[in-house]
Amino acid sequence: MRVTLADGNAIELHGLGTMRTQLLAELRDGRAEVAAEAAATVGRAEIFGGTVGSDSAELRVYDDALLIITAAASERIGFSFVGAVQVRDYTITVEVAGREPITLTRLGRRVGELAELLTTRLREARGRTSAFLASLLPGLEPMALRTASGLLRDGVAAPVSALDGIHPDLGSALLGIATLPERKETVAELAKRTEMAIGFSPRSRSGAERSTGR
Repeated sequence: MRVTLADGNAIELHGLGTMRTQLLAELRDGRAEVAAEAAATVGRAEIFGGTVGSDSAELRVYDDALLIITAAASERIGFSFVGAVQVRDYTITVEVAGREPITLTRLGRRVGELAELLTTRLREARGRTSAFLASLLPGLEPMALRTASGLLRDGVAAPVSALDGIHPDLGSALLGIATLPERKETVAELAKRTEMAIGFSPRSRSGAERSTGR
């Protein structure tokens, strides 16, 4: 068995016997855990095997993202940037904003299971944003809440001016809520100099942190 390290060096292991399969599994799981930590994924992964393009891949579906791990690299696809999930001829196509769609193939009998899970997680991601905004601004009318949730879907940063276009002072109100007291003066000064944007990550909505975008 040949293991290639991140620095380009390689280690060759021989005589593993029946331990070969176990070692491969442990190396794969360890690499996936490191990739998930680096990608700051949320929740427990549901794991699938398949192919992305011409590369074999491990597909890990978390609460907030799809993590694609191939032999060469790992990639995080946040559900906030996913437009739709489509299934045709045993192939799943994931539409992602700002790039070509991702095609998942060779999923075996789990095509339907993965497609349903991705669709469910996408719906849940959008629902979390709507519930979160409703808790922050309980007086916001349903149509404005729905539109604002679309712009701020699960972590996407939206321009304050775009939010104010949905409802007067909506963006300013959210900036006021999200900005820590000691940073309000700095944020106000930045707002005079540039267009501000605001986004709420899944962790910020759990109360762990708050963040504003530029």
